[in-house]
Amino acid sequence: MEDQSDSDEYLSAEEDQETKNNDLASKIAEIKVTESGEESPASSNVEQNQKTSGSSHELSNNATSSETPEVEYVSNVDNRYVSEDVEVKGESVELTEEQIKEQGHRLKELGNASFKEGDTEQAITHYSEALKVYPPNCDQEVSVCHSNRAACYLKLGKHEEVVEDCTKALELKPDYLKALIRRGQSYEALERLDEALEDYKKVLEIEPHQPIARAAALRLPQQITEQHERLKAEMFGKLKELGDAVLKPFGLSTSNFKLEQDPNTGGYSVNFQK
Repeated sequence: MEDQSDSDEYLSAEEDQETKNNDLASKIAEIKVTESGEESPASSNVEQNQKTSGSSHELSNNATSSETPEVEYVSNVDNRYVSEDVEVKGESVELTEEQIKEQGHRLKELGNASFKEGDTEQAITHYSEALKVYPPNCDQEVSVCHSNRAACYLKLGKHEEVVEDCTKALELKPDYLKALIRRGQSYEALERLDEALEDYKKVLEIEPHQPIARAAALRLPQQITEQHERLKAEMFGKLKELGDAVLKPFGLSTSNFKLEQDPNTGGYSVNFQK
């Protein structure tokens, strides 16, 4: 009869190793259950372990390896990229300045795309997000975002916002042609004609043949003169009303006083008449 002691010993060793592997897998499963806070039937752990190769080396690798969490951008957390897994651990991943700048570029390009598609409100949102992301030393990029957002506001007729954004853009880049033109157009819409003309003159200093600025430089001086005369008449009208109120108790009115302008000096004199 064939002696099976050697083969039985070998089988016993394999069975013993398999038992150890199963015990190790069960412990690993229990650890995972404890960490996740979820219950799992023991039979499912055994079934899962039976489907594995049974190699202790493979089990060890599965137990110790962990997937690197995909990092996602959270725009309201001070320029940090944080994943849900990292937040659970109370950690965060700091980006380099170049990575933060690249995120700002992507948001700006999304704004440009939205503007071209006619979605002005969405473009404003993207430009605003980009302005929050860009580091302090990105003057060129920040200036462009302010000017682009001003273009959106100009399209919506929000001229006060246009002036505000263009002013910020020009603080960073004083010779920014588009920002000067856009602010000039909004100044004109707000009837701040003197300031509009100043912006258009600056444009012509940079680009003498710029058509919008050239047309405005020809048009605005006459409009400014008319505006000044209109404001002057309004001011004298209010002064007359005030004077009449003061003189009424004395039986007088401003009609008793004649205002005459000296054609040589442009000054005024007041003559009393009954």
